[in-house]
Amino acid sequence: LNCSRDFVECEAEHCTEMSWENYPMNFDNIGKAMQTLFEMSTTEGWTAVMYQGVDAVDVDKGPIEYYNEGVTGFFLAFMVVGSFFILNLFVGIVLDNFAKLREESASGSVFLTVNQKAWVDATRMAIDKRAEAVIEPPDHPTRQIFFRTVQDVRFEYTVMAVIMLNTITMAMNHYDMSDEWQQLLDAFNYAFTIFFTGEAGAKLVGLGLGNYFEQAWNKFDFVVVIASWLGIILGTGGPISAIRIFRIARAFRLVKRMKSLRTMFITLIVALPTLINVFMLVLLVFFVFAVLGINLFGTVNPDNGPCGELSEHANFSTFGKAMLLLFRASTGEAWNCVMVDVMVQPPNCDPTEIEDEDGNILKYNDCGSLIAPLYFIAFVVIGSFLMLNLLIAVVLENFSANSKASDQAVNEETIDEFKVVWRRFDPKGSNFIPADELEALVRKTPQPLGLKGTSTSRNAMAVFLNDLDLPAGDHLLFQDVIRALSMKAIGILPDDLPAEVMQDITKAADRQRRNLGAEAVKEGHVVDVSGMAAELDVTPGQLYALKLAQSWVKGWLARKRMQKRNAQKESERMQAAGVSTASHVLGLLDRARSQYRAQTEAAAGGAL
Repeated sequence: LNCSRDFVECEAEHCTEMSWENYPMNFDNIGKAMQTLFEMSTTEGWTAVMYQGVDAVDVDKGPIEYYNEGVTGFFLAFMVVGSFFILNLFVGIVLDNFAKLREESASGSVFLTVNQKAWVDATRMAIDKRAEAVIEPPDHPTRQIFFRTVQDVRFEYTVMAVIMLNTITMAMNHYDMSDEWQQLLDAFNYAFTIFFTGEAGAKLVGLGLGNYFEQAWNKFDFVVVIASWLGIILGTGGPISAIRIFRIARAFRLVKRMKSLRTMFITLIVALPTLINVFMLVLLVFFVFAVLGINLFGTVNPDNGPCGELSEHANFSTFGKAMLLLFRASTGEAWNCVMVDVMVQPPNCDPTEIEDEDGNILKYNDCGSLIAPLYFIAFVVIGSFLMLNLLIAVVLENFSANSKASDQAVNEETIDEFKVVWRRFDPKGSNFIPADELEALVRKTPQPLGLKGTSTSRNAMAVFLNDLDLPAGDHLLFQDVIRALSMKAIGILPDDLPAEVMQDITKAADRQRRNLGAEAVKEGHVVDVSGMAAELDVTPGQLYALKLAQSWVKGWLARKRMQKRNAQKESERMQAAGVSTASHVLGLLDRARSQYRAQTEAAAGGAL
């Protein structure tokens, strides 16, 4: 069949002039071939091109179904190499360069070792931490019962189990439910709402109003409970349904206990500021292309496109419609068909432009522009491959950073453990403890920050405390102690760090020390912390060494006094023993003398 010329097709008495045309995606020349391969690399319509290639016969010949099935190997090979490999390599380069730039900006230097980077991360994490005050049990006996109940870990696990059951029951809702099933789900909803209301009430009674609302999760629970009751009272339909759906938010409480979920949740929270910045950049790119698209394709008639992807709502006639169409194109949804539709040329469109006497345009040229391929390929590369993958890079980089941080020797979990121990020495949450309590704090802190579980002598403790990089003073700041202990645990020295990194950390620590110190003085937790050297000008290590030396001197003097007392007691004992012996000897002599006298007298009487 020769397909190189126009022809006329007639049905009954009606004839239509027709002509053969190539598919929009073809390999007629090097330019079209490159364009077609690029469209295929985005996985958009590549199977249609493959089937067209299988049916292709020869130049100016009509297609025959399944004429050359062997060409599928070409298309499959290109998809593996050109799409799966090359494009993913492009994405990998974007991610890798973003990670390098992020790491350099985060650490301040690309020359940090692994341990130094771990300490910098731990220090910056600790700077944002603050000590927490101990929640004191209430005085009323009834409130004490509620306090012990809500503080029990078994109570928390029970609440988690109920949340999981509540989530399962909410998933049982479906379309066209029977009345019995609806009543059962409503009964479950009432039961769960009453349970969570009781939980909030128990915490309010046990902890008190102030302590209850100090915790973010308690505020979240209270809002969910209020929303649940509003949904029950106001019924269903309209905005009320949205209030009832809010109870699904209870499932977020599982994040508090499940480590993997918490890591992903923290990733989302940490990535939000960077995502906003990248989103603003994406918005700028979309803005530029939308304005350009309005000027190039704003008058194209949506009904003339051969692919039919343009419509009343999907076109470049206004800025809003252009932004929505570009967003759709950035996801890869039929962007190549939109490109073909905005390239429409006569006779499928009317290129004439009509003006009135005053020069006002009555009819625009509704044909497209042949530079559409350049426009859309540039947009797909910049707006889709680069910008959207940059968003992915932000999420992946933050997830990787949080995962690595959780595997470090000093991480969020170890710092939380330290906070629990610190609370014993700082029950008011002032962020300061006396310097002479550092030894007890270290002995009670779990490893790697502390020495709990180890048999450490006093001399070894003196060496440990002396190695800590802590400022002189009679009070120690929470963040300073974490920074020093983490440096000791990771095994680095302050002199090993780049000067600019240490300078930034020192400035942040000094600023927080002044702020927290002023707050502690104002609240009466400490007498004076200005300069962190109110009464003492020695470091905690030196203070412990002095106390150790003082203890040794006191022990030596005590031993000397004991030896003197023992020697005096021994002398007195020996003297008493000598006196006793002398008395005994004298007694023996007296008795011998008496016996001798008696014998002499007896002998004299016998002689008479």
